[in-house]
Amino acid sequence: MESTEESLRSALQEENRRFSDLHPTLKTHGLIVEKIIGRGAYSWVMKAIDKNRKKYVAVKMISKRTANENLIVKFIPRELDVIRELRHPHIIRFYDYIETTLWFYTVMQYAEEGTLLQLIKKQKKLSECQTLIYFSQLADALEYVHKRGIAHRDIKCENIVLDASDTLKLIDFGFACRVRSTGNKSGDKVPSPYFSTTFCGSLAYASPELLSLTPYEPQPCDVWATGVVLYVMLFGRPPFSNSKNVTVLLEFISKGLCIPEGNKVSADVEQLMRQIFVPVGKRLNAAQLRRCSWMQRATRKTRSTENMKNGVACNGITDRKRVKLDDANKT
Repeated sequence: MESTEESLRSALQEENRRFSDLHPTLKTHGLIVEKIIGRGAYSWVMKAIDKNRKKYVAVKMISKRTANENLIVKFIPRELDVIRELRHPHIIRFYDYIETTLWFYTVMQYAEEGTLLQLIKKQKKLSECQTLIYFSQLADALEYVHKRGIAHRDIKCENIVLDASDTLKLIDFGFACRVRSTGNKSGDKVPSPYFSTTFCGSLAYASPELLSLTPYEPQPCDVWATGVVLYVMLFGRPPFSNSKNVTVLLEFISKGLCIPEGNKVSADVEQLMRQIFVPVGKRLNAAQLRRCSWMQRATRKTRSTENMKNGVACNGITDRKRVKLDDANKT
């Protein structure tokens, strides 16, 4: 009798063949689909060989038949507008965009090592040294995006990937928006400060102002979400709660940051988190993240994965006894 694992593998292989056969458009653009590497509510992400570029690429495909009108009319055009201009070592590289009567295809850089979430699940949690390097790279990307008048609005461990050299890349700008005018050709002006009323992202990464369903500034919400990524890297769990209930989440947030018992981190990184998980008016911005004392340990010279492995980038990090975690925060 066929095992569950074998059944799943067989089903996946069949689905890979089906996608390859159903997308001849990709072949005409020199793209040979190999397998599915991710999926969402309306999209699939495929690993493909790009014959023209002579390397592997990732192809995100969105079906026009299943995607809702808001996604097609609002979010896809907005994502393309943003990703076409972004060029940064810690942001996934955009290559091409293809549209047919039935599908949207976005061709981008392929990240061989998978998502940050997959790495955390494998290791349970990351060392502070490893976290410092990845967070430095994420902060670099965030500052670059924010300086260009853009907010990501869906930062989470699933939307951060690692390439073959173990370098971090921020992906998925599907909810991104401009928060100020950039002098685009259409002449449209975006007011500054820009307030959004659209709930974007995942509950566990949402700031209190976003959870409160009031008009919010998107960029400070990005900083909060980046802080959640930092906490998850260090401790392997969200900082407040996994609850899907907004009221419960807000209650946990109101109690303040707690460090899990038995975990040792430096005073500097704890101070950084306490400057992120605060009301929006007191929260650090992306540029201030880069200037904090903990981040100064990872100078531009040492901000690399290779130096992470040999410890150069982590000079000065010391451990100390952590505070006890409130039993209520163990849910």
